[in-house]
Amino acid sequence: EGNSLDPAIGYDLLSWDAICNCIAAPPLIFGAAGDGPYPNAVEALRVSPNNRVYTLRLRNGVRFQHGRAVTAEDYVYSWERVLSRKLASWASSYLYPIEGAEEVFKGKATSIKGVKIVNPMTLEITLQSPDLTFPYILAQPYMAAVP
Repeated sequence: EGNSLDPAIGYDLLSWDAICNCIAAPPLIFGAAGDGPYPNAVEALRVSPNNRVYTLRLRNGVRFQHGRAVTAEDYVYSWERVLSRKLASWASSYLYPIEGAEEVFKGKATSIKGVKIVNPMTLEITLQSPDLTFPYILAQPYMAAVP
């Protein structure tokens, strides 16, 4: 039995398998052999030439368990939730490459400066500096949207 089915709190292998394969959809996902990451809840990922801006176009048809479609706003909510000191997610520091994420965690801001909703199905993420590990972060369970 895993420690939690909440993507912001679950951290053991059983939780991650259940979260990624049955419950939630992180933007990207790893293949069965650990390869990737590949698109999961996004249909397209574009990275700017300076490797600081990631544009994620969400895939149509991704829905929460209760049937509502997942939108860009859900991801923003979920990531700000991971950064909430009240929730105390073990994963909060993994979002620090995003411009303004650490300020949200420290209570100096209420929203992540580097996350912009372009339209209901598109997000733009600006990093503080280029980070080659960021696609791997997008494939982690704590990056999944919650309603």
